[in-house]
Amino acid sequence: MRRTLAAWLNVSLLLFLSVPLVASTEGDSRYGVVHGDKMQFLVEGGFGWTRMDFVWNGIEPENDTFRFEHLDRFVEDCSQAGVQVLAILDYSADWASSGPEKAVIRDRYPPKYLSDWEDYVRHTVEHFKGVVDHFEVWNEPNIRYFWFGGEDPKEYFRLLRSTYLTAKEVNPECTILIGGTIGFDIEYLKEVYEQGGSHYFDAMAIHPYMGSSYEAGNFSGNMSRLRELMSGYGDSGKEIWFTEMGWSTSDNFTKMDQAAYLVRAYTLSLSQGADKLFWFNLNADPPPRGSSGLIEHDLTPRPAFIAHRTFVDFVGEGEYGGEVEMDGGIEAHIFRHGDTATMVVWHPNLTAGTSLRLSGDSNATVYDMLGERADQQVSGRRLTLEASPEPIFVVGLSEDDLSSISGSPLWPIYGILILGLAASAGLLYTRLGRGDIGGAEKGVKKRRRPRRAKERDVPEGCIKSFKEEVCLKCRHYTIKGGKPTCLKFGIELE
Repeated sequence: MRRTLAAWLNVSLLLFLSVPLVASTEGDSRYGVVHGDKMQFLVEGGFGWTRMDFVWNGIEPENDTFRFEHLDRFVEDCSQAGVQVLAILDYSADWASSGPEKAVIRDRYPPKYLSDWEDYVRHTVEHFKGVVDHFEVWNEPNIRYFWFGGEDPKEYFRLLRSTYLTAKEVNPECTILIGGTIGFDIEYLKEVYEQGGSHYFDAMAIHPYMGSSYEAGNFSGNMSRLRELMSGYGDSGKEIWFTEMGWSTSDNFTKMDQAAYLVRAYTLSLSQGADKLFWFNLNADPPPRGSSGLIEHDLTPRPAFIAHRTFVDFVGEGEYGGEVEMDGGIEAHIFRHGDTATMVVWHPNLTAGTSLRLSGDSNATVYDMLGERADQQVSGRRLTLEASPEPIFVVGLSEDDLSSISGSPLWPIYGILILGLAASAGLLYTRLGRGDIGGAEKGVKKRRRPRRAKERDVPEGCIKSFKEEVCLKCRHYTIKGGKPTCLKFGIELE
């Protein structure tokens, strides 16, 4: 179901009154969200999965005292809604931690004895057997924030192996995911593999935060490196799950930007062979804090939530059919659904016209990223489109349409540089100061160069917080090109 933003504002608070819950996706969905605890929103948004912490501290607060009541209701709600659970087995119980006794936070240290961890794993997997059968082992073990004492792939391998063997003993049919690393930390994963890690997980998990857009970053190159690594250790057949991905809003990155990045990132992720996509996260922080959440604290859906629903409606479980070659930097990707197909079209940096040659009896229809039917101009067999940073969907393409498209050149119409497709749908948003696109000047969206900054201008905690292309502090805003660049604060870090 597709609704305008205004309609969503009117009905958002009524979502919980709709009963019974009916799952909005069929079979094993590709789409999930992190910390998704509001079932009606999961159903409405097209999420077939939710990723949730099954924290050891909460399950076994004292040695040999196990409590599952706080999770039983949640799991039951998910089951009734048709939503599958990816459970994160994470962090140490305070009483079992290897951390110093006087440490303020002890759970982020690995467990002192693996036998204690195995008891927690055994009881948890057994308790939820047949209802929750997918488990991710720890969260982002490759960074010091979640693995105190410094990243240690050898120590993590021992935890992974212990978890796998214990869980499979209790539930041989369960699926074990390696703990999702922040970014494409190939060197860390390689060290886990060198210990024999390929034998102790069933699916790869990655958190592909890149700070910038996937087009501006080296997303395809990173995916190639990951697949090469997996293939080298005999894991080419394993699925790749993005168990966290997302972008936070800020003064330089609007909610419409967030929606556009979601559609573009999902399209490129599927094009590069990702099998499951989990957005981080469902619930946004209260203003004025920036947040990657899809639902405001007052339960108002953000544009990204509606864009997600639209993506599920039009792309869903469709088979990726390849990229359509287009000039001028325009991206166009095909997803097949039986005898029909959907094309997702956008330009990463500006708005420019292009056209598609369709069959004589085409029923193709164009929609914007919020699911509203967009203006479309047809002359003969030519469909004129406006590709902008906010993607559009060309829906209902037939095999004859695809043959016509592939058999004819697709020439962009340069000079048509406008404020964006949102204007044609009656949705005008201020575009000044946005992340990798910048403000509008004479109708042309250009990149705004961040100002140089001295060390004193950098917020406390940001110095030396970069790991390759990702900021370990906020992870959503930073890129690495020449010098690290913080898009959140609009500064280049010395």
